[in-house]
Order: sequence, then structure tokens, then C-alpha cells
Amino acid sequence: VFAAAAGCRDAGSVSHRRTDAVPTSTAPETPSLFTRAALSEAMAAIRSRVGDAEVLSAELFPARAAIQVQLASEPHRVVQYEWKSRRLFGPEPVQLRGNGSLDANLFPLSAVDFGSVPDLIEAAVERVDPGHGKAARVLVRRNLPADEAIGMRVYVESPIRNGHVDADARGRVAAEKSERSAL
Repeated sequence: VFAAAAGCRDAGSVSHRRTDAVPTSTAPETPSLFTRAALSEAMAAIRSRVGDAEVLSAELFPARAAIQVQLASEPHRVVQYEWKSRRLFGPEPVQLRGNGSLDANLFPLSAVDFGSVPDLIEAAVERVDPGHGKAARVLVRRNLPADEAIGMRVYVESPIRNGHVDADARGRVAAEKSERSAL
């Protein structure tokens, strides 16, 4: 049990007035990475650091982005950069798991049209649940083991129906999968 005595005259006095926390900062909220301007800013920062790196995967969330790239100086190693609060962090080492080939999973950063993501998100929400759906995450990676294509998958969550929409590396919608939420 935590009790605060600030503002009390003595230990026996009881106050029945409500107090609300007042924010100490008036800093603007970080814009969603699902908007063109914020995503463009994030990708420019990432590209300035990694160039046209070979990418293992990229994940976009409303408040952050993570991209895993092969180290040019050590081709057997992968590092992750993270964009959040309008800053780029990293590199952090990535532990590789699985028995697949790293080279088979890599793709050039320039092969993906990240500028198509906002439109793709809009299309995904429209297909999965236009009334209540919200994009939760965008995953970009090779479509192994099915094929070697680079794909984007938008995950949409809602109280009625969760699902995802797949697209190619240019943001052209390919398919839809969904499931009913347990209410």
C-alpha cells in the first residue's frame, strides 16, 4: 500500500477531494509510422545509416520500426536498427536461428517500396474490418519456403475480426486471411 501525505496538515486529516495527475511535459506525440511523412523520415534515417543493405526483415509498428540487416564487413552477421521517438538506435547484434540459409533470406532494401505502405494499410483495414480495424504491424521479408518473393504482410486487429493482408514488395495486394476474435 502506497500513501502520499503531500498537502495534509496532519496524519489524522482526510481529504475527500479528487486530484488528477498533471503531465509534466507538453512534448508533441510522435507521429504514427503508418503515415507518409513519419515513415519517410524513418526510412531516410535508416537508409542514411545502412545504404542499400541486404535486409533479413523489416517490421513497422505505429510507434517504431525495426530492420535487420547483414553486416557488409561480416556477411555471416546480422544487426538490428530501431527507429523510435524520431531517433535511430543500433546496431544491436541479432541471434540467427533456424536451419535456413541466410543468403536465401536476404533482399536489397531498394527492392521494397516503403512509400506504398500507407495505401497498403488503408486497403488492409478496408478488407479485414473497415468499421473497427486498426493496423497493428507490417512485416517485410522473403516468402520462404513457399517462394523467394519479397512480401509485405499487414496485420489488422479489431474486436470483431483479426486478419492480415499480403502484398508484394511494391505494395500490390495479393491475398487476405482472417479469423474471428473470441468475444
